[in-house]
Amino acid sequence: TWEDMRAFEEKQTEVLENCRAELAELSVRYEKWTQAVSDYDDYKQYQPVMKEYQALNGLRKNSFKKKHETELENYAIYRDRVKAVMPENMKISKPYIDKQLAELLAQQEQIQRNSSRVATDLARLSVFKGNLREMEAQQRVDEQAREQNRDKKHENTILIQREVHGKQKDFMHLFSLGKGDLWNRQKSRQRRKNSVRISKRKSE
Repeated sequence: TWEDMRAFEEKQTEVLENCRAELAELSVRYEKWTQAVSDYDDYKQYQPVMKEYQALNGLRKNSFKKKHETELENYAIYRDRVKAVMPENMKISKPYIDKQLAELLAQQEQIQRNSSRVATDLARLSVFKGNLREMEAQQRVDEQAREQNRDKKHENTILIQREVHGKQKDFMHLFSLGKGDLWNRQKSRQRRKNSVRISKRKSE
């Protein structure tokens, strides 16, 4: 029924909207973790400089710091960025970052499949509703045509009945006229017979 289709459409539309909202949220998280991968690569790039700096002492350490100040600052920036996405008290771990990114990708793919399936169902429902509307419209046209044919047949029947009735009246009129002529002819013959009898009597 149309009510069932409306209920199904509303439910699937709600599911589709939820999928889109989830994808939008996952997109933000995905961007966060892809940025974490990039920050980790930069962190690893400057890590040897930091390790070398930490291995020095005294004047050599101060001299190294002045010479590599930018690299050391960049190391600290990217280290802090990566730490910001890690769980509290957890060391920086590339496998952990990769795992988070892989899980997000799997969730995105699953939601996208669900979203595509629901969108396909809604598209098919839209086509079905369009076909059903056309079919119902055609049924109304056919019913109107049948109704017009019934009315036309009824009118023709009335016209035929009137025509037959008129012919019957004409026939009865002509028949009555014929009966009058026959009666007059009979009366005329009877008068002639009577006249002949009277003439015979007089001659006798």
